[in-house]
Amino acid sequence: MVWLRVGVGVLGLTAVFLLLLIALGVFDPQPVGEQSWTAEAYTMSVPPQAKELVWLPESLPSGKFTVRATVSRQSGELDSGAGVALGDGCTAVVIAISPLGYTTIHQTPPTAPTAAHCSLPTAHRSLLTPLPWQPWPHIHPGDAANEIWVDVADGQMQVRLNRELLWAGDAPIQPTRVGWYGESFGDTAVFHFSSPTFWHTAPVWP
Repeated sequence: MVWLRVGVGVLGLTAVFLLLLIALGVFDPQPVGEQSWTAEAYTMSVPPQAKELVWLPESLPSGKFTVRATVSRQSGELDSGAGVALGDGCTAVVIAISPLGYTTIHQTPPTAPTAAHCSLPTAHRSLLTPLPWQPWPHIHPGDAANEIWVDVADGQMQVRLNRELLWAGDAPIQPTRVGWYGESFGDTAVFHFSSPTFWHTAPVWP
């Protein structure tokens, strides 16, 4: 009986310790590298039945990085979506969230597939298999804010929505810039993008 009580006590202490670690965020995903810069907040008005893409003036650094931003619907059409775009000068990967609880990941058609500034030669470009608009249980619907978190490292890309893993796989491009994306399937929609934060690990050259 003594050993039983000791075992129960140890299990209880272990459970308390694990709960404390969870509360402290020890097991939460961590950004790649050190925080490097933060961009200004932005409000986007998307016209009826239209798409908008606005690039930030800052360039993404080479190497491994994390982009983390929060988007929320401010007013207007509910049947709409907004999010983050990562581009390389030819094409872009778009991660968007709808106030109706849907999400999508897709790649825009290349605009200059033979241009020198493309991150990969056309023949070797790995096109992203699109994730069409579909429900995602971790999205906060309506006017609530949603966090989009993207890691790019070693040719891989991970996308998290509200800290929950949505997608992971080969990065179809090596992004060099980041922007805001919005679209409306009905009337005008207005979205607010909080100040995005960037983390970066510089490449180590041999």
